[in-house]
Amino acid sequence: MRKSLRSFTTFNRNEKYGVVALISLLMVLLLVRTTLHFFVHPNIDEAQQARLQQSWQQFQQTHTDTATTQSSYVDNNDDGTTPIPAQIDINTADSATLVRLKGIGPVTAHKILEYRNHKHFTDFEELRKLCRMSATNAELLKPHILIQ
Repeated sequence: MRKSLRSFTTFNRNEKYGVVALISLLMVLLLVRTTLHFFVHPNIDEAQQARLQQSWQQFQQTHTDTATTQSSYVDNNDDGTTPIPAQIDINTADSATLVRLKGIGPVTAHKILEYRNHKHFTDFEELRKLCRMSATNAELLKPHILIQ
């Protein structure tokens, strides 16, 4: 027993050289990894950075302008082929119909369907609390939701 245990803990000369070589290689790789940021510098194109910054500011300006000036209901996914009802019963509508409403995306539609598995909506405030809607979004959505 002692002899077999000793054979696992002792190394011959070739095995010792192999262990030293592996430890040396590991140390070199760690050294390269820790000092790599001293040698690699990304090329930064100032003109391209300025164009990207300008484009981003234009996008933000147009995005916030359209979000604040939109005062009536708009169907985000309307392709013009399928009419959407004037009012949608929140307790019976499927997810595809729910997603077509402004302010209700796929995640919110899934929350509504999960809630309906346990309990039906009795008033609009339940829906607002579940979806964490803002007051403006709730006011835009309220005329199009029917709760029975």
